Amino acid sequence: MQRRNLESELRRHLDENDCDVAHSNPKSALDLVAGFYRIARFENCDLDNDGDMLLFQWGVNDLGDGEFFDVDFTRQLIDGSNDENLITQVSYRFRYRATDQFRSIESGNVWCEHIDLINRFSDDVRASRTFQLANRMTQSKIDIRTTMSR
Repeated sequence: MQRRNLESELRRHLDENDCDVAHSNPKSALDLVAGFYRIARFENCDLDNDGDMLLFQWGVNDLGDGEFFDVDFTRQLIDGSNDENLITQVSYRFRYRATDQFRSIESGNVWCEHIDLINRFSDDVRASRTFQLANRMTQSKIDIRTTMSR
């Protein structure tokens, strides 16, 4: 697959698995993004050299619309076909009101650096305090967005 189709391919995968993004939760998102990571490969993204990774990240952010606690699953692709190393990321993000309970959690992340590590990644995410709390709470916003950078 082509890297520029990352978001559309993820959305297709979600549709094929009957995922209603607006009513999803981190548990279902983890299962879906891990499944997508297992099956979807992209051109010029070298798995053995960090060219295709999965990220779970969290923390308090204020993006101009108030303080939220974000829980985010991101697929990151690095195009290794030239020296520019263009990075494409698609993020499936859950935003929660930044309560004291969420504020007590330090920002952090968990990376899956290779397809062979996806089961360990999923286990580590499921065991995290952040993931467990986020699944018990009601999110304020959910979005899927793509960013590109050098």
